[in-house]
Amino acid sequence: MIDSRKLASAVAIALRRGSWDRDSLRSRATLRLGRWKWLDSLVGRCLRAFGDKPAHAELLRFLRTDAGLEAACQRNSRKLRAALLREPALPPPPWLGPGGIRELPTLESLRAWLGLTAADWEWFLPSACGAAAQQAAHYTFKFVPKRSSGVRLLESPKAQLKSLQREILVGILDGVPGHDAAHGFVAGRSHHSAAAPHVGRDVVVRMDLAHFFSTINAARVFPIFTALGYRRSVALALTRLCTHRTPRNVTGTSALAEPLKRLLDAPHLPQGAPTSPTLANLVAYRLDCRLTALAAACGATYTRYADDLLFSGDAHFARGAQRFIISVAATALEEGFRVNHRKTRVMRRSTRQRALGLVLNEKLNIDRREYDRLKAILTNCIRDNAARQNLAQHPDFRAHLHGRVAYIAGIHPEKGVKLMALLRRIPW
Repeated sequence: MIDSRKLASAVAIALRRGSWDRDSLRSRATLRLGRWKWLDSLVGRCLRAFGDKPAHAELLRFLRTDAGLEAACQRNSRKLRAALLREPALPPPPWLGPGGIRELPTLESLRAWLGLTAADWEWFLPSACGAAAQQAAHYTFKFVPKRSSGVRLLESPKAQLKSLQREILVGILDGVPGHDAAHGFVAGRSHHSAAAPHVGRDVVVRMDLAHFFSTINAARVFPIFTALGYRRSVALALTRLCTHRTPRNVTGTSALAEPLKRLLDAPHLPQGAPTSPTLANLVAYRLDCRLTALAAACGATYTRYADDLLFSGDAHFARGAQRFIISVAATALEEGFRVNHRKTRVMRRSTRQRALGLVLNEKLNIDRREYDRLKAILTNCIRDNAARQNLAQHPDFRAHLHGRVAYIAGIHPEKGVKLMALLRRIPW
């Protein structure tokens, strides 16, 4: 027989989750226990006993002494026990809008949506020991040198897992609205839109979040899926499909810093998975909210492009820039991120204000050195064999040059026309 105290506790938790009115209380009680006639009368008694939402302890004491709840427990013990053992269905969050997201009430529905057989499910989400090693088989690893110093580890999922992650991205994550300050990996936005609000300001502050993707572990991804209304088992499976623990034989002998190795040793967002950028933006939503408010309080503007934080303001903001940087670093630390202070720059109007590869002083412009470098490469390709200029060994050097010229043309059309004329003269 079910314990009436456990039933009272489950009902108290369900009733206190939202607003204190008849429709909301009835809806939440039904989601937790199913449809019962006695629930309506119980809701009515709660509303008569408490005009406003009571404290949890008060509501629990009331329910434990309620004769109607005790009688219902005696009459329907077996069915209520099954309802308490079942994972509660959660309503979709109201901020998703009327369209909502894909409904996946059970693990079976998730497996069917992804088109996985039982064997495939065990292959991608192993339950036996050695699961971490088996999951590592779905990734390839590549070390890429950074521009400044050190190396970056790219963890790219193989074709099958990448296909599943794209389904999750398109079917679930693309329907979740992000923060207005986030410009990286967002449709219709780019580094151009992230830099544009900071053009012509008295001071531009550029900051960088250290180990952006690796810092976001599975414990921070899991609440994203539960907040979307998915049950615990479904949210856990989605989290496991989107996170990854790097094998120690990959990081052990590498040139990665020790703090980064420790982060990679835990399940985290892999840099290279299609779901990682969007999940990172969602995890950083609270950070964006707080930094937007902090910047507004100081008369500044804030945007974020992936791990790059940009702030700009007038002369008043410039005078307090150093104190502002300390506040940003503290806020980031409270939200689970860490600022790389070696990359922090305070750029006054009298100097070149450069961020995201663009110059911001008077208008959005490209760095003169980048333009001269590309112009020299194109000129050498005309005078000599183009293949000899492919020092980075790009597999399609012609397409690579077209991309770089198009990028400059999108920012500075006049320079783009000159470079395009040189590109057309190359004898491929």
